[in-house]
Amino acid sequence: MGYADAKSESWLESYARALMITQGFSLPRLQVELHRPLDPSRVYRVDFLWDMPDGSHVIGEADGMRKYHEDAERSGRSAVSTLADERHREAELTLYGFPVLRISYDDTQHIETFVDKLMCYGIPRSSEVVEAIRKLATQNPASSLRYTHVHLKPEIFEGLVHFDEE
Repeated sequence: MGYADAKSESWLESYARALMITQGFSLPRLQVELHRPLDPSRVYRVDFLWDMPDGSHVIGEADGMRKYHEDAERSGRSAVSTLADERHREAELTLYGFPVLRISYDDTQHIETFVDKLMCYGIPRSSEVVEAIRKLATQNPASSLRYTHVHLKPEIFEGLVHFDEE
């Protein structure tokens, strides 16, 4: 629970972060505001932002399909129109020169794909951290902390955890 962070705005963000932790990846900053390149008086908020060792950055976005449907319903627009707006947002964010890593629910269900994706984007990873986590998790079999990869359907997870909208 020491890694819990109320800044996560969705269960998928939290779940992806949990996988980053168990797989030994460097953790990103959460919900970072970046001034819009074409309108600096306004900001975009990105789900994840990694500060890379060389001084560069990688933006991360956790994408659940429900987001597009809910955003469309709230705005009275179609899901396609909402998705198009997201594509324009991402295009503008690329003006910073930061790659945008998109993480989907499917990515989190295939641990090898998830790891490969983060590795392709150059997210720092420590195999020593992975081994330490596994070792700690198995030292006391009676412990409630066990290293395991659990596949949860979004509906199940959403029923267990509630995130307040700000």
